[in-house]
Amino acid sequence: MRSTKEIRMLRCGKGLFSAKDMVEALSQVGVNISSSTYLNKERGVFPFTAKEIRGLSTVLGLTIGEAMDFFS
Repeated sequence: MRSTKEIRMLRCGKGLFSAKDMVEALSQVGVNISSSTYLNKERGVFPFTAKEIRGLSTVLGLTIGEAMDFFS
């Protein structure tokens, strides 16, 4: 998994400046997660699930391979 800073920069680069913004975008693609859980996963405390990684790839415009590199 990439560093917290790199993930945050990727998220912010897509205009998702807060965890709440990311959680709302994920919700629109069918991934329901709380802001605190998302932040814990972004920080590497807990791993992202496959479903969450697919949602992240959609929201951030990444290929599945790129998303796997960033989030697993």
